[in-house]
Amino acid sequence: MADAGLADAGPPADTTPPDAPMLIGTAPTSPANDNMPVLHVATEPGASVRFFAGTACLGGALASRTADSQGQVALSLSVADNSTSTYVAQATDAAGNVSACSEALTFVEDSTAPSELAATVMDGLAGPELEYQNSNTRVAARWSGFNDSVGIRRHELALTSIAACPGDASSIQDVGATSSVELTVLTLAEQRYYTCVRAVDDAGNTSGWKMSNGFIVDVTPPRWVSVTPDASSVSASPWTAIEVSFSETTLDTASVTPASFHATADGMPLSGGAVSCAAGRCTLELKQMPAFGAQVRVAIDGVKDLAGNAMTSSHAWDYSVRAPQWGAPLLISNGSRLSTPAHGVALDSSGVATVLYVDEGLRARRHKPGAAWEAEQHVGEGTFGPFPRPASLTTLSDGTPLAVVESWPAGDYSAKKAYGILATGSDSGVQRWGVPQLLGENTGLNVTALRVVAAPDNGALAAWVEKSSTQTFLQVQPYAGSSGWGTPVRVRTIDDSNWDSAWHGYDVGLDSRGNGVLVWAERNSPLQYSRQGAEGWSEPAHGESTEGRYPQVALNADGTGIAVWIRRYLDSDRVYAKPFNLASGFGGQEVPLHTQGSVGGEVRIGADANGNVFVIWDQIGGGPEGGLWSARYVRGSGWQPAQQLATDYAGSKALHVSPSGTAMVVYSRTERAGAPALVWARRFVPGTGWSAATRLDFATVNGGLYTLEVVTSPFGNAAATWSRRDADTGIDSLVSAFFE
Repeated sequence: MADAGLADAGPPADTTPPDAPMLIGTAPTSPANDNMPVLHVATEPGASVRFFAGTACLGGALASRTADSQGQVALSLSVADNSTSTYVAQATDAAGNVSACSEALTFVEDSTAPSELAATVMDGLAGPELEYQNSNTRVAARWSGFNDSVGIRRHELALTSIAACPGDASSIQDVGATSSVELTVLTLAEQRYYTCVRAVDDAGNTSGWKMSNGFIVDVTPPRWVSVTPDASSVSASPWTAIEVSFSETTLDTASVTPASFHATADGMPLSGGAVSCAAGRCTLELKQMPAFGAQVRVAIDGVKDLAGNAMTSSHAWDYSVRAPQWGAPLLISNGSRLSTPAHGVALDSSGVATVLYVDEGLRARRHKPGAAWEAEQHVGEGTFGPFPRPASLTTLSDGTPLAVVESWPAGDYSAKKAYGILATGSDSGVQRWGVPQLLGENTGLNVTALRVVAAPDNGALAAWVEKSSTQTFLQVQPYAGSSGWGTPVRVRTIDDSNWDSAWHGYDVGLDSRGNGVLVWAERNSPLQYSRQGAEGWSEPAHGESTEGRYPQVALNADGTGIAVWIRRYLDSDRVYAKPFNLASGFGGQEVPLHTQGSVGGEVRIGADANGNVFVIWDQIGGGPEGGLWSARYVRGSGWQPAQQLATDYAGSKALHVSPSGTAMVVYSRTERAGAPALVWARRFVPGTGWSAATRLDFATVNGGLYTLEVVTSPFGNAAATWSRRDADTGIDSLVSAFFE
């Protein structure tokens, strides 16, 4: 019976629960743009699997499925757009054993595409946005600002030559999760392209395209097309801007500097000034202009376009600067009734002119070669009284104009005083004038006959006459650029019975070291002089039998020179000349510069840098002896025969000699009896002689001619100025003409 009981016992009961189901994943993988994903589960084969929504196997089951023989279970889900759903599962085997709850699995449904609204696409990998490139085989871009609530997986890029994406220049490229890329092995034409980028999120949603501003492919170097002045031109002016036109308008202006141009005049370098480029044309304004008649050579190199292509080779050409010539007259001022004929004019070494004149107060204007007169500037307002007299104007060695002015102080008519006033130089944008400085020792005496001459190292020497009721005083005062006006010096005291400024006169000169000399005439006395040395001004001295009036002196750099004066001979006034030396005074042989005719006014004298001297004077009376005359002293050879410059001379003259040895004379002449005097000019060129006369005046003139001035500069130009008073209105006009 016992054996029979054992035979009836079955297999042992299954009390072991299955392992918790494994939620393998979803198809499609989360996140996905799919409302019916399928959840895949692995469990014990044949087990019943219950699915729960949430993170715990509690409550009512979402669904129940039986695993196949492989233990696989699939459940189709239904989820809402843009939702996040979490699921767990629990398995029950055939014995009824229940597993633990599975790990949760989350499915994200993403139906929203990434946004490109805040995105930016820029051509180029770094720095400013690329506008041009000189490669036709690559494209580089960077981007930012695409956003998505779930996450961006990758970007796609395309290239287009039209303003629409994805365009026509390349296929759509998957560039991964990076935010910049460089693609190569392209073949691009020389044209504009745009980079298109879009974002793809983890659910596979694709944003709209975002397009760059575009870039231009340019692989062709710029080349010159035309130049100004033209090659072999002979009509260019010194101030003619140098221009080069290129084959393209998109030049890299930063690559074009004064150093890009290499300009020489007669083999000597010219310094460049400002460079400007516009519409494919680059212009160089020379800071240092070539001289008249110079042979100019220009080369340009290193110019790049905005793509970085550089000129493959430099370009050079030659042209000639024309000779100077007189231009049409230019009106400076058509004054009111509160104007005066007195004015001063000066040129600096670069040919920039400054004029100082009176028109309801002291006024100044500036003229640069080839340009018009600049706007009028008021000078010394609040310091000068009415009708100041611009007695003398010069330019210091750095080009700064310096003037001496005779004027009553504002509101004080007790005595006219001397003032010095300084302007800004030729390089300044707008010429300005400083505050007038009172010269002398404020003696209360009337000042007249002011003069100023430039000295080396921005120095100058002013001279003037002061008069009391019984005496005349000759005064000088130095100017130093580093310290301003120095101490005034009274060089000579003369009893009025022995001196008359309108009859005797004086002159002042300087050598290259800044040593000065004052020469003057006194009644019943030889010409006198005082020299400036290390110990100050010397006591007055005179040369033997050197009598006369209106002495004028022209000094060389070494302190030697020529003095000229007028002396009565029989019934005529004649011009005499004699060597003068700063160290020893008058010396050598006295020479009469003419033996016929009588001098009608003051003599004018000037010297060049080599010590050659010009003298002009006018002779009165009819016949062949009358008119305007000139004599030239050639250093080493002596005085050359006098030459008659004009027969119909009308009483006004001016002379200026340039360092190179050319001389310019302007003078007045009448074409017929009773007609207004007209302004004419003649020029002397060494080796050629005097030019034919050139009329400078307007075609129609009215009224008398007054102050006449001429100045030249080492640049090779000249400026003439003159004042004329209208016979009907009494109004003065100030006129100019330029030889340039």
